[in-house]
Amino acid sequence: MHERPSIHPLVLTKKERKGILFFVILLLITQFSPALLDYFYPAPLPEFSSEAELNALLRLRDADSLQKFSKAETGSSKVNYEKAFKENGAKVPLFAFDPNTLSVAGWQSLGISEKTATGIRKYISHGGKFRQPDDLKKIWGLSAAKLDQLLPYVKIAAEEKSTPSFTRYDENKAQQKSAQKAIDINLADSAQWESLPGFGAKLSARMVQFRQKLGGFHQIEQVAELYGLKDSVFQAVKTRLIITKIPLRQININYDQAVEMKNHPYLGYRLANAIVAYRESHGLYNAIEDIKKIQLIDEKLFNKISPYLTLEKK
Repeated sequence: MHERPSIHPLVLTKKERKGILFFVILLLITQFSPALLDYFYPAPLPEFSSEAELNALLRLRDADSLQKFSKAETGSSKVNYEKAFKENGAKVPLFAFDPNTLSVAGWQSLGISEKTATGIRKYISHGGKFRQPDDLKKIWGLSAAKLDQLLPYVKIAAEEKSTPSFTRYDENKAQQKSAQKAIDINLADSAQWESLPGFGAKLSARMVQFRQKLGGFHQIEQVAELYGLKDSVFQAVKTRLIITKIPLRQININYDQAVEMKNHPYLGYRLANAIVAYRESHGLYNAIEDIKKIQLIDEKLFNKISPYLTLEKK
């Protein structure tokens, strides 16, 4: 029987060699992939709010003293201007700026730390405002030397002062005065009703229709009967309502038919039929009060409808 040849312990098999080669390649890829990514996909420049800020950064990028300043050295994708200036001895390129509108990147390009620049922007976003160059002294952590550098370049935009518009004031005053005018409930159109607080277009149009169906108002309290009108609204406008006495359109209970009576808001089909039926059974009414003999009509309803009733022949 043939014996299997022995393999020396220091000799690797073909499979083992392939495995070691694979791990070496994987290690190399892992080690150099960040550098490759930075080479093919460089970190974008921060956004700037003005051309001056961008030009300042471009001058820094082209300076020999900052050629080695990169993401690999700073350990961050954010551009740390202050660190670059201190470590490389570069002179800060200054430019005219408005502290109220300068971005965080713009402050950094002037040599201000990111922390301080972020604090300034938060101060602005919460309603803070620089009104004069000396207001920069309020910035915590800003050295006197840095202030002396920046102050000559501060250009704060002038505030637009609103001049009073006398024409607009007069128009508003006239509108307010007009809005306080009284409304004649028997003569007002829908536009006049709509000038009252709480009256919209639909409610105003409905008020005019209600008055037409009634045949006119004989007292102000009838306004409160409009469907959809809240009592609180009526009480609020009541003092601005007046009434002109006009001839009311009346129903002749001795000659009108039920079909003519039923459209009145206070009568309806049932009561109109009762009035006509009583007349046909007992003859013509001698007085308006005779309709009280109809069981459907009590004293309260009679007082409500009587101004709209007549016995006179047309």
